[in-house]
Amino acid sequence: MAKKDFLCGVIGAKEYLYSQPIATIKRKLQTTFLMADYDEYGMRYKDRSALGSEGYQLSGVKGENLVYNRMMVSEGKIVGTWHRTIKNSGVEIITLPFSPLQGSAQRAMAEAIKRYCWFLGKNAEMN
Repeated sequence: MAKKDFLCGVIGAKEYLYSQPIATIKRKLQTTFLMADYDEYGMRYKDRSALGSEGYQLSGVKGENLVYNRMMVSEGKIVGTWHRTIKNSGVEIITLPFSPLQGSAQRAMAEAIKRYCWFLGKNAEMN
């Protein structure tokens, strides 16, 4: 496929190419979730600036490479990292947001944690 086969959009000073939508999605998409480490969401891009929260760099953080960590995603943006410890009594989830989550973002992340624990078949122990 050539560039002429794609739609073009500009965000900031960067040009993005995307395909024509195949069908209209009639259900609400999940935009807040806990992402596993080594996930393609963050790894497949050389320039990850469009994935991050405003004012926070996703690469070059001293002592860690965020694309290899488990990431917290809120409204489609990477807003922090998280860790888990599976125990007999449940799973301990430790969230490390880049900045405090507020209001609906905080509630949506709490729901995402519940969904993840349900997936594991464990009770949540959040810190």
